[in-house]
Amino acid sequence: MAYWRDKWESDNSIEYELKYAGRYGAKGEQRAKKKKATPDQIKKQNQRNKENRVRRLLQANFYPNDLWITLKYPKGTRKSMAEAADEMKRFLRGMRKDYRIRGEAFKYIYRIEIGKMGGVHIHILLNRIWGADLLASKNWAFGNADYSNVREEGGMAKLAAYIVKPMPEDSGQMSFLPEEKKQCVRYSTSRNLIRPEPERKHYSKRTVRTLIENGPKASPGFYIDKDSIISGINPYTGYSYFRYRELALHPVRRRIRMPDKEKEKGAKMKEVNIYIYNGITGVKRQEGIIGYVMETRSVKGKIRTLEQFYRIKNVTRAQAELTILTAALKRLLYPCNLMVYTAFDGIAAAYDQGWVKRWQETGWVTSKGKDVANKEEWQQFLNALNLSSITFKTQDKHTYSGWMSREIEINPDRVKEYPPSTEN
Repeated sequence: MAYWRDKWESDNSIEYELKYAGRYGAKGEQRAKKKKATPDQIKKQNQRNKENRVRRLLQANFYPNDLWITLKYPKGTRKSMAEAADEMKRFLRGMRKDYRIRGEAFKYIYRIEIGKMGGVHIHILLNRIWGADLLASKNWAFGNADYSNVREEGGMAKLAAYIVKPMPEDSGQMSFLPEEKKQCVRYSTSRNLIRPEPERKHYSKRTVRTLIENGPKASPGFYIDKDSIISGINPYTGYSYFRYRELALHPVRRRIRMPDKEKEKGAKMKEVNIYIYNGITGVKRQEGIIGYVMETRSVKGKIRTLEQFYRIKNVTRAQAELTILTAALKRLLYPCNLMVYTAFDGIAAAYDQGWVKRWQETGWVTSKGKDVANKEEWQQFLNALNLSSITFKTQDKHTYSGWMSREIEINPDRVKEYPPSTEN
């Protein structure tokens, strides 16, 4: 008996769902006997379907550097659901207008929620553009707007589960009418979101047997999210199912450009210094520690830093350098003016002398017709660089050289395995 596989693909994830009869969909195997679902089972199944639907919607439309915002009212304020809905319409109208002025489409998904004490607040996920956080604060004139990026909130799967979570029994909903409470379990979206449809393919018994017995294999550039592997029998249809999800090793981020009006005003991008530690030496592949310190100054001149260390295996010095540079660049939320301090001049020379630009024009092929060395790492670096400008300064030691060496020696627990997402 044949089985079918549904596939949902986006820039940063690939989801698979297989359905078949028996253990493997093999000849002679029958699907299990259908059972009448209990109200509790139906409720749980509907909740899972909601989470799946919204997760796929988020994966098709949003990126790790997009904005997750909580719109709040002043402490002690009690709004009716109708008032909150009306003020949300005004907020969306203002945001849509501001995005349109900047030549950008406005995409969002939001949900109104009631806190434990009965206060209303609103969660919204929207596509980030230049200054989106400031626009949100400007258009929400009814209180405060707290924001973070998607990555910090645990990614699309956790956000989807949060957006569709059932209203807790102990929430402060006593003062709300039943119809108002229903609004708190619904989510609303902009009409311009991509609505993902699965690509369906039919297979024979041999393929599904191999998949289930040996486990799924990741596509190039992705890894298997082991927490997503689920198999069983649907008691309502009698069919067996097998589901899993692949996630990008190096997630694609939304490209954010500075508006022409900001350029005309002479707006400047933020200055960020990146200090590189590369424990890989020589030309042979080896294991070692890499790290970065990112340094910037606040408006008042206060120095702020972010740092990270990784243990990396089976790489050359150039691969290690590109890997840690890419990891640092992914911490940026907006394009910046970057100054990179490093002891390795290989990457700086290739970038400054225009080799990288020529490789892009030739399809990453050398003049001898061979693939450019470290092509994948270069592509990931350029994707993370986005629209930032970058300058390299090559020197044996920099401001943080001594501190980074001592930190690795004194606090070895700070060194994580690379890539962290493939530890499972």
